[in-house]
Amino acid sequence: DASSSGEFTPGGGSVSLHGTPVCLGRVRGPARVVTSLSHASDIQRGDILVVYSTDVGWTPYFPLLSGIVTEIGGLISHGAVVAREYGLPCVVGVRGATQIFKSG
Repeated sequence: DASSSGEFTPGGGSVSLHGTPVCLGRVRGPARVVTSLSHASDIQRGDILVVYSTDVGWTPYFPLLSGIVTEIGGLISHGAVVAREYGLPCVVGVRGATQIFKSG
């Protein structure tokens, strides 16, 4: 759910995450944590991309995604702007997302 906060349960515990919604929507799919553009080939169609940030190098992967979560960024950051262009649910500024979420 692309809202200003979310609940995630890693290993039975509950963690509250907060961020800025930049393109609203609701999506369900596997998380794909990618910490480097050199590992972007791991992205599969329908994944929810979880990254530190995006830049122009990530743009070819956006058509494959069903949602985006970034650790940094704001309303006019690269990930936010491109997510809106593709109509992808997106939350930015979710600190620690790449450590908390696991791919799958």
